[in-house]
Amino acid sequence: MKKITLLVVAILLLSPGFVYSQITFIRTYGDPLTNQGGCSVKQCKDGGYIVSGKTEGTHPTNIYILKLDSIGDTLWTRAIGGD
Repeated sequence: MKKITLLVVAILLLSPGFVYSQITFIRTYGDPLTNQGGCSVKQCKDGGYIVSGKTEGTHPTNIYILKLDSIGDTLWTRAIGGD
């Protein structure tokens, strides 16, 4: 029984679907004093990520876009909309 359990665990750990879905990083972005939320994350061809979301604070609603590198460091940000 132990050999079957070990085999099942090994298959799950080595399967391409499991490896593909590993977490690369966990980060929090933005100002905690404003109402912000991410809506979409896509991986870019360069291995980084593009994150889109919205921000509501002292200004009217803005679309907010972040470009991250492959380990989650911010390369650039843009706020679109508002005033």
